[in-house]
Amino acid sequence: MANEKGVRVVNCALLFIDKDVEPQLICDRLQIKNCAKVSCTDEQESAVHTVAKNVAMV
Repeated sequence: MANEKGVRVVNCALLFIDKDVEPQLICDRLQIKNCAKVSCTDEQESAVHTVAKNVAMV
């Protein structure tokens, strides 16, 4: 779901974040909620933890 602030991912089993997405962009434009697993690079992991709510595994 896209909104004026970015992208919201909700109720997803598996989310892959492309390696080219900068961690700052994740913090600024991404919301993740109620997802089982988020696959990302080591550099993105901290940003993902910042924007993720109720995510089982990163």
